[in-house]
Amino acid sequence: MVAMELMTMLLLKRSGVSLKRDVIFMAAADEETGGQQGAGWVAKNRPELIQAEYALNEGGGTAAEINGRTYYTVQTAEKGTARFRLRARGTPGHGSQPHDDNAIVKLSRALIKLHEQKLPVHLTASFRGFIEGIASAQPPEVADKLRAVIADESRTDEAIAALPLPESLKQRLSAMVRNTIAPTMLAAGSQINVIPSLAEAGLDGRILPGWTPERFEQEIRAVIGDEFEIEWVNPSEPLEASHESPLFDVIKAVLAEHDPGATPIPTLLTGATDAKHVAQLGIKVYGFAPWPYDGPDEWTRIHGHNERISVRAAQWGARVLYDVVSRFAGA
Repeated sequence: MVAMELMTMLLLKRSGVSLKRDVIFMAAADEETGGQQGAGWVAKNRPELIQAEYALNEGGGTAAEINGRTYYTVQTAEKGTARFRLRARGTPGHGSQPHDDNAIVKLSRALIKLHEQKLPVHLTASFRGFIEGIASAQPPEVADKLRAVIADESRTDEAIAALPLPESLKQRLSAMVRNTIAPTMLAAGSQINVIPSLAEAGLDGRILPGWTPERFEQEIRAVIGDEFEIEWVNPSEPLEASHESPLFDVIKAVLAEHDPGATPIPTLLTGATDAKHVAQLGIKVYGFAPWPYDGPDEWTRIHGHNERISVRAAQWGARVLYDVVSRFAGA
């Protein structure tokens, strides 16, 4: 994405395109560690450098095939991070004399409840557009099953389970329709013969657009009760931009020229990007790093050994991104 964006800036300069709006290039190196010293610092300390109506970011633009049809995602929404520490307290004692007020046992029961009981479904505009976009290019029998996913929130999980799609995609859909919690860290005790008075878990919580940690806590406590302590860890706000906009229309038009027959669709990212910082300035952020379909294994290389993309993908993506920016910002 950095290479494609830089190439777009160079091409705009070289071609002498007359612009009707500024085109700003921002590159930051610490997105993987939260972006506080990069995009976060710029948004907080020098917002005038990046103030704009729209921003193009990572998080979408990739191609995927579903039942032989090609789709390009455009990220219009992103979950917020609502990570937290969950603490259980109990009575300390000697390991040779077990009792029922064991902090580790209490915490374990709470974690099992959070794992086994899915949180409620909440459908966002981006998810509805995602499903409708996929359905629009599918045969009627598949389209009907897809539209059943967004027809009734109380039956969404049942409808997802019935979809004729890979399990990996159905797992992703399940995460897109609800706030999620994944236990990732555990800490308790100092000696093997001592029952500790405190047990703590670190959990990676992700919240949908329109939600806050405070509101999320109500869902959590509905599952585990009020006896546990919850401490939030650097939460970030979720975001969502409408997919009905002039920029989205340009993206659709350009993709139609470069890959006729493909369908652009809005999507909600379950992870997080630097968009969380930029969106705080009122900027509408789209995740669009154009990437052609390079086979089903392409995504498995992300954050893996020998992470890479093909030269063809980089060249194709730069052409598409340049066409989008020059057409949208050109006079």
